[in-house]
Amino acid sequence: MGKQPRSIIIILTLVLCSVSVSYSNGATAKAPAIDPQAEQILRQMSDYLSSLQGFSVHVDAVVEGVTPSGQRLDTDRYGDVWMERPNKLLVNMISAHHNVQMYYDGNTFTIFSPRLNYYATWSAPGTIDELVVVARKKYGLVLPGADLLSSDPYSKMIANVKSGTYVGESPVREVMTHQLAFRQPDIDWQIWIAEGDTPLPMRIIITDKRTSGQPQYMASYSDWNTSPVFDPYTFVFMPPAGAQKIDMRTLPTVKRQATPKKGGSK
Repeated sequence: MGKQPRSIIIILTLVLCSVSVSYSNGATAKAPAIDPQAEQILRQMSDYLSSLQGFSVHVDAVVEGVTPSGQRLDTDRYGDVWMERPNKLLVNMISAHHNVQMYYDGNTFTIFSPRLNYYATWSAPGTIDELVVVARKKYGLVLPGADLLSSDPYSKMIANVKSGTYVGESPVREVMTHQLAFRQPDIDWQIWIAEGDTPLPMRIIITDKRTSGQPQYMASYSDWNTSPVFDPYTFVFMPPAGAQKIDMRTLPTVKRQATPKKGGSK
């Protein structure tokens, strides 16, 4: 068990690079100045996502870090998300060195590292909305695409926005989209939303203004399936042979250890 903390750090490295656009250290003092067109399109996306009983989507992400010397370094990762309302979730994210899977079956949440064959689990609340809150507050975990998983993405994404702009039309992988740009006290973010009757998010870019060099996180979404049929056991974690269970209670301490210093990698 002496090597357990390092193993948990490896698991968390991938998870903690996910960003929730509603994050802020304080409330805005003035009413937000949001372009009505940008607000309308963001609401349409939110309403559409909320109307779905479930979905699956492929994610390609680039996490940018800034070295103490100011050089920008990018780390690529990819994966898939499967979700069924109100309380089923499976995430599989892969990078060059790590693979993290997260299972939520309505009762239990599990983080599993297939390459290490380690997993940690805890008794979870009854909905995805509650899971997102508990994971952040109790364990310091930000679930990938947390705001998009919400039953009301709009309220989460707009909560701390100071201003919002409709940038214009822009193609993303041959899909014509509306490009929107928003500003918050600590981050700037852009979102590209597909035109037409299926206003799905196609790309998000988040700029971290809290960190020296203002590194960015970019996620591109593809292969959307808005009416999936899931096997009943899709979201149930079954430990493989030899898998070692580790203590979830150590995660808050390890999370602080894994958080980079200002000016370091994100």
